[in-house]
This record gives sequence, C-alpha cells and structure tokens, in this order.
Amino acid sequence: MKDSATESVGEAAEAAPTPTGTGNGRKIAAIGAALIALVFVVFGQTVRFGFVYDDGLYVTGNPLVQQGLTLSGVIQSFAYEETDYWHPLTWITHMLDYQFYGPAPGGHHLTNVLIHAATVVALFLVLFSLTGAMWRCAFVAAAWGIHPLRVESVAWISERKDVLSALFFVLAVGAYVRWVRQPSTSRYWILVLAYALGLMSKNMLVTFPCVLLLLDYWPLRRLAERSAFSSLVKEKAPLFVLSVLSSGSTFLYSHISGAVQGVPLGERIENALVCYCIYLRQSLWPARLAANYPLPVHGYGVGLALGSLAALGVLTFVAFQLRDKRPYLLVGWLWFVGMLVPVIGLVQVAYYAHADRYTYLPQIGLWVAAVWVAGDFVGKSGPRQLFAGSVGVIILGALAVAAWEQASYWRDEFTMWTRVLAIDPNDPTAHSALGLDLAGMGKTDEAITQYREALRIKPDFSKAAYLLAKAFETQGRLDDAIAEYREAARIDSNHVEIHNNLAFALDRLGRRDEAIAEYRKVLEIEPNSAEACDNLGNALLRVGKISDAIASYREALRLQPGLAEAHSNLGNGLLTQGNIDNAIAEYQEALRLKPAYANAHYNLANALLRKGRGEEAIAELRQAVELEPGNATYENALAFLLATAPRPDLRDGRQALTLAKMANESSGAGDPVILRTLAAAYAEVGDFASATTTAQNAIELCEARSRGSALASQLRRELQLYESGQRFRSGP
Repeated sequence: MKDSATESVGEAAEAAPTPTGTGNGRKIAAIGAALIALVFVVFGQTVRFGFVYDDGLYVTGNPLVQQGLTLSGVIQSFAYEETDYWHPLTWITHMLDYQFYGPAPGGHHLTNVLIHAATVVALFLVLFSLTGAMWRCAFVAAAWGIHPLRVESVAWISERKDVLSALFFVLAVGAYVRWVRQPSTSRYWILVLAYALGLMSKNMLVTFPCVLLLLDYWPLRRLAERSAFSSLVKEKAPLFVLSVLSSGSTFLYSHISGAVQGVPLGERIENALVCYCIYLRQSLWPARLAANYPLPVHGYGVGLALGSLAALGVLTFVAFQLRDKRPYLLVGWLWFVGMLVPVIGLVQVAYYAHADRYTYLPQIGLWVAAVWVAGDFVGKSGPRQLFAGSVGVIILGALAVAAWEQASYWRDEFTMWTRVLAIDPNDPTAHSALGLDLAGMGKTDEAITQYREALRIKPDFSKAAYLLAKAFETQGRLDDAIAEYREAARIDSNHVEIHNNLAFALDRLGRRDEAIAEYRKVLEIEPNSAEACDNLGNALLRVGKISDAIASYREALRLQPGLAEAHSNLGNGLLTQGNIDNAIAEYQEALRLKPAYANAHYNLANALLRKGRGEEAIAELRQAVELEPGNATYENALAFLLATAPRPDLRDGRQALTLAKMANESSGAGDPVILRTLAAAYAEVGDFASATTTAQNAIELCEARSRGSALASQLRRELQLYESGQRFRSGP
C-alpha cells in the first residue's frame, strides 16, 4: 500500500534516524541485556507466588485451559464467552502454559515476566528506530518497564492479556515504521497481522491507529502539510476497520456476560475526569497502590470533576502551544489521554473506579514527553549530562525498590487483600474477598466477620450476603444461612447461584416444598439449565413425586444428553418405581459418560443386588470405595455385603471387618446403621462378644433417637443371633 500522501511526506520519513551500523550493536545488546536483568530483579520474585483473584476463572478452574493446547481448544477460544472480553490468543497462551506447567503457578508467572521483558526490550528498539536517541529510549523503556503501576499487569497471571497485547502493540509500531520507510504490500500486511494479534490478546488496542497518526506528526514528521492528514488516515483504513470490529466485540461480550453496570452518565463523566488526574498522580508518585479501587458510592462530586477538567485543560493547552518547538509534548500527552479512553469509564463495564493495569500502554506517552523535555534541558553540556545520568540512576533505583515492594503484595490472596484494606478500610469488595480467602483456610469465624463488615459498608452487596450464608452453612447454622440467602435473593432476584444455594439449604433442613419452589425459580431465570432440571428432579424424588422427578430428569437429558448425573438420578427414579432393568441401563450410561463417577457405581450396585447379581454388585462397590476412599456410605455397603452375603464365595469376613471399622471411624462412631454392619462383621470372623456389644450400642443409639424404630427391631433380632453364636445372613 503506497499512495501519493506517502510519497509527499516520504522524504521526511526517510530522514528519521535508524539504529543501524555496527558501532551501536554492542551498546544495543548491552542495553537489552540490562533491561531484561532489571525486569527480572523486580519481577523475578513472582515465580514463587501463587494464583490470586480471578486466576481460577482464567486458569485453575477453567476447563478450556485445563485441557492444554489442543486443536478443539484453539477453535473454542474464538467463541469463548465465560469472561467479559474476546481475547482468543490470550486463551491459547494460557492453554500452552497449562500444557507445560499444569496447575503449578510458577511457570505461569514466568511466562508473564518473559513477555513483559520482551516488550521492554522491543519498546527500546522501536523508540530507537523512531528517534535515534539511544539513551533517552533506554531510559524510557527501563522506567516504564519497572514502574510500580506495571506490577498488576505482570504479577497477576490473569492479566496475561495486558503483557501479550503490549508486545504485539510495540511490534506493530515497529512494523509501521519499517513500512513507512520502505513501503511494500508485504510489510503493510505484517503490520495488520501484528495489530490483529494484539487485538486478539486484549482489545484495549483499539486506539492504535490514532497512535500511529501521532507518530506521523512526531517523530516521523509525515504531517508537514495539512493536506497529508486525510491521506494518512486513508492508508490506515484496514487498521480502523479492525478497531471498530474489536470495539463491537467488547460491547457485545460485556452485554452477554452482564458486566455493564447501571452507573449514571454524570457519575461516569465525573469518574473519567478525576481518574485521568489520579493516573497522573500515580505516575509521578506511585504510592498507596492497590489491587482494587471501588467506585465512590455517589461519584467523586462535581467540584472535584471540574477541578480535574481544568487541570487537564491546562496541560492540553500547554502541550498544544508548544507543539512546534516541542512536538513530543503534544504527542506524549495525547498518547496518554487517547489510549486511556477505552478504559476511563465512560462506558462502564466494571465495579471499580480505575485500575493500575489500565496505565500499561498509555504511560509510555508520559515517559516519552518527560524524558525528551529533560533531554532538551540537559543538551550537550557535560556537567548537565553527568547530573542527568545520576538523577536517572536514582529514579530507576527508586522505581525498582517501589515496584519490588508492590509486587510482593501479590504473593497470595491474603496478603493482597490485607494490603487493599490497609489503604482503604471501607472497600466492601476487599472485605468480601478476604473473607472468602479466610474461609478457604478454615477460619470461618474470621470470614464471617469480614462478610459482615462488607455488608455494613454496602448493605446491598448480594455477593457478600450469599458468602455469609455459605459460611453459616459450613458451621451448620442452616436457619441463619437461609435468612442470608433470602436477603441476597432480595437484593439480586435473578442470581441463579443464590437461588440454587438457598434451595440446597432448605432441602437439608427438610423444607422440601420451599426447596422445590427455589429450583423452579432457577428454571424461570434459566429455562435451558439442565443442572437446574436435575436438581429439581432430586427434590421431587425426595418428596415422593416420582413421576414428576423422572420427567424433570428426562428434560435435563433433553437439554444436555451427556449429563452423567442426570442419567444416574434418572436411574434412581426408575429404581424407586421398580423398573430395575431400565435403572441399570441409566447407571451404566452414566458410567460410560463418566467412568470415575463413584455414586453411579454405588447406585448400580444397589440395583444389581435387587436383581440378585451379588458378585457384580460387590465389584461395583469396590470401584466406588476405590474412587472415594473414606466415604463411609460406600465402605459400609461393601462391608455389609462381604459380611452377610448368602453365598459363601462372596463373603470375606476380615475385609468386611476392616471396611466396617473404617466406615465407623469416618462417621464418628455414632451411626447405628454402620454399627449394625460392624456387629455383623465381628460375627462373621467369630468374635461374637464384640458383635453382641456393638449391636447393643447400635440399639441404644436407635432408642435414643426414635424408640421402636424398624432398625432397632431388626438389630434386636440380629442380637439374638450373636448371643447364641450365630452369624447374620442378608437376603433369602
């Protein structure tokens, strides 16, 4: 692609300096090595860090990533809708990492650091190619690369999209410079490809064509004539098309995921103006940086917004007035302002006001402007150059220390959220997230304290309410849990997980009709949810509505034929109806789909016993016990069969006794059903005294719970056998 505009300004473009020549080769290599070393000094510590924040969404709990790099995974990545943005290339790199490193976080962190280091070196080379100012470009790359605002993008594995898109952004700028100096169709399409790959990593690069126009102004100086502007825009038409398409995908995905928030336009404008100044302040004085900056409840206020607007206006006016003498000021300032537009909050797609990671590429413009101003001041004066070099070293040292400390706060969830709360104790999201981390450590009481504090700060915080409910469930406080789930459902009536959890809690308390109502509510919200149909079927089966339950299971399988759980549960419904053969077929289908499904093995064993196929039942129970060691239900069932089977060839008293003891220990030695099995196992090995004592203990437990129960009556009959030195046999 080459047109008249390119030719008219080609002379100016060709005059721009290039980093060629053998004299500079060693210096360039040394600077590149120093930049890499500097990046690793600051960020190398992250290889010892863990996964944090939503790394589960992107890596550890993501089925697309966990399959490793596969052709089907690559294809799926282009239509993956589990997050708010379209970035297939980022997904592919996560898959590749998982292929090599699996769930170990160190390798994933290392990839982020390597990509960032490559970007820092590439930025130096591209800026040098543009300007020929070696040491200025080296300082810009170094200062930008280790600024504390880079920490979030590098230390957070989920922000792979930042470092990856930045690498392709810088490479695309380099491709553009090569094309400008020696235009050819192949070089232009290399530029388009690099930009497309950048957008496929993160679509924040939508302003890239505008950045190229700034570079046309300075340092390429292709805008010597005003008439050239329209031609320069025209030559970038394919890039603008990609930008528009990417912007559309962002808007579509944010709506699909429900990310767009109902923040009033006035507050969004206030937030945008104030955040520009916040980013400036953080760039100049990167203190009190955090992983989360919540939106103010009622915005920043008109006064602060107007003050920010005035400050931005003054800076823009100064840069514009000095455009002829110091064009880099205008270019650097507009680079910063323009690249922040997609993430400044005018289109609100998140709950936070601003984020450190959003400065990743925009801040390059500020560093270019600042360094070139300083360079003009220093000039060729030897003393000034020595002074400037000393100041530069001090600045880099200070940035490295600050960034190293900031990176250390990302080592784990607890440290990260504790740091956030040290900066802003009134951040409800941080309290909630810290509570979730504490709950994962088993510190439920401390987690509840954090959830309560989050709700004190933000009473309508539905996530904190339903996390509080989960904590109550963990403590067995089901009534309190149900109350919190209902409050969460009141705040967010269309939240599927809240209604599901409420239904589970109601079911556990035996409030089955209420549970069924909640499952039906889930299906009102998500009519095509196979899981919800399956859950509803389970609740209906428990209240004896067998036909309705079977219908619900069949609907689940219509929606998702490969849902193994629904096949197994349908088998339970059919078995309850006495349709044993069809039940067996459903269990077998569940196991075909999910061979390691322990509960399906257990259910199949029960059905096989009903058909008199004891040997096959034992084999299925052995599978269940092997798949879930420590499951008292499975251990007890196998032990009972091995101790009491009518056929001698199926019995194994010693193994039955071992399994029964394990089941008794797993259950806390207080379950009369398991004690019954243990008594039978003692009798099978000839220890009738222990069998008698154990059966008596089981009877006492039954009587303490419900006198005259069927189980107690059965135990009394078996006790008579043990007292007379006889073993118990189940079945005919």
